[in-house]
Amino acid sequence: MKTRLMVMTVSFLVLCLTCGCSLNRIVVRSTASVLEKGLAAMYRETDLIIAENSLVSQLKLLEALLENDPHNETVLMLLTQGYYAYALGFVEDNDPDRAKMLYVRGRDYARTVLEKADPLWGQGTSDSQHFERALSQIGEKYLEALFWNAMNWGNWIMLSLDNPQALFDLIRVEQMMQLVLERKENLFFAGPHVFFGCLHAARPVMLGGDPQLAQEHFEWAKRLNNDTIKLVDFYKARFYARQVLDAELYEQILSEIVAYDVNSVPEVALLNQIARKKAQFWLDRKDDLF
Repeated sequence: MKTRLMVMTVSFLVLCLTCGCSLNRIVVRSTASVLEKGLAAMYRETDLIIAENSLVSQLKLLEALLENDPHNETVLMLLTQGYYAYALGFVEDNDPDRAKMLYVRGRDYARTVLEKADPLWGQGTSDSQHFERALSQIGEKYLEALFWNAMNWGNWIMLSLDNPQALFDLIRVEQMMQLVLERKENLFFAGPHVFFGCLHAARPVMLGGDPQLAQEHFEWAKRLNNDTIKLVDFYKARFYARQVLDAELYEQILSEIVAYDVNSVPEVALLNQIARKKAQFWLDRKDDLF
């Protein structure tokens, strides 16, 4: 029922967008505002099928809105977060190649927002001087766009380690996320700490990896979230436990996540339901990893 209602709503709004220009802008801004405020309802969803269908419908609606208001920052920010959430929660484990394309979309929507802060972001990041200048001038207003640019890009890199370009790009992503960590470490449930926890755990020690530092970042993320976001534990198991070859810790953490009652913290039920799904997926593959 919820899915049918969402489809009907999307169809109606898209029909409205075929009307005149001024009406288009009104529809775009009012709809974007409703969707932004509706994120809380999405986070409370516990049914993954409903959540996945809703995300897909909303992403296409948002792209229709963007066609009629290409510089709408609210729409762009919802798109970069939406593609990240969809790829992470419903695609990357079973179809990593498709997930890579989705992460690139999410990254590029965030980059479009960053271009409003400095046109240099639209020229790419291959020029170190241009990149460092653009990064140094990022103000508080665009810090969230920088974060989502790095999150989407970072996940693309994690799925593209066979691509030499990914290793070069990782340097840029680290620089971006370090800035976010220094200025707003609790952004999106301590996302910068989770990022660096994964990075230091996944990277081999001979290439600069640091399991102890990874452990510290994961613990910081848990404290900042009052240990309510089980994705933090999931990433600790997937990257840290595997790096230190602790199969017992790996199984213990993932089993605890699978058994977790997502209704105990309803405000983030969807994130924890996704964590449960991913924990089961990787728990089933334990024997292939150790």
